[in-house]
Amino acid sequence: MQEKYTQKKQYFMNEEVTIVQTFMEGIPDVQNRWIPIKHFFLCLNRLDKDNDVVTTDKNKLIDFIDVDLDMAIARETFTVNTDNTGVGRHTQQMDCIRLDVLAIAVTQFKPTAKKGTGALLIWRTYMQWLNGLLNQVNACELLVRDKKIESQEKYIESMEKRTIKGNTIQHIISATSTPNNPVNRVLIENFCFTNKWYEKKNNDVIILKPQYVKRIRKNGIAFTDTGKEILLDQFKDTNKRNF
Repeated sequence: MQEKYTQKKQYFMNEEVTIVQTFMEGIPDVQNRWIPIKHFFLCLNRLDKDNDVVTTDKNKLIDFIDVDLDMAIARETFTVNTDNTGVGRHTQQMDCIRLDVLAIAVTQFKPTAKKGTGALLIWRTYMQWLNGLLNQVNACELLVRDKKIESQEKYIESMEKRTIKGNTIQHIISATSTPNNPVNRVLIENFCFTNKWYEKKNNDVIILKPQYVKRIRKNGIAFTDTGKEILLDQFKDTNKRNF
């Protein structure tokens, strides 16, 4: 449970929702914002006649996040103020999902037309935009290959490496850290120091092995493609299931 958080109003699918704001340091802002699951389905016109989340929808969402995305860490329960006066007299425990899984989770749930076609039209436009974006990065090449890859494990590894677009420590953390395999900056830096890739002196970075690491500013580094591949292999979750 997050110790410190606030809440604010924002708009999802052009409908007002509550967004919970947490304050963890060293992570992207999108990982510090959460939307209640009930508000997620409300904006998709998928609540039942009693204005509650349909159990099958909730279970599907949880399974998609926990199993398919392997990101159970992106679910949390918060005490949300449900009083529009803002004085906090009425609160409710609400299950929430983090916004860094929202953009993909919404693709799994087509809005109904219970309250009109507004949400459906927004969703269809978003799906068309997303399809165009995937084509821009040739996403189909992750699925359609010229040659058969020798094993499912090798196939999955090749997909994972191609989806990592950045070369910074944060990109390595995002690509390798899971609830069962927490990876942080200290672990990565200690590996680099031990293997003498670089060192820090007087708040400055001294590159020792330029084949693995490069300077991007006075006290900042990024990894070469070779260095990134070594780190992805070093810190990968060996318990992550293969299909």
